[in-house]
Amino acid sequence: KGKDNSFELGRYFKKVYGSWLDVDNRNDTSEFYTNVVERTIITAKLVASGLFSKPFDN
Repeated sequence: KGKDNSFELGRYFKKVYGSWLDVDNRNDTSEFYTNVVERTIITAKLVASGLFSKPFDN
């Protein structure tokens, strides 16, 4: 459930801030900062995956 929530948070960010961030047309590198704790690294990856995911029907 926590992993799903992290991914959905990224999708929410895309919905709210996607046009401002231009997440669909970015070809450059994006940076995410976290500490060295594995669970925070995984969370950052999941949020990024949701943020940069392709749209799909639910």
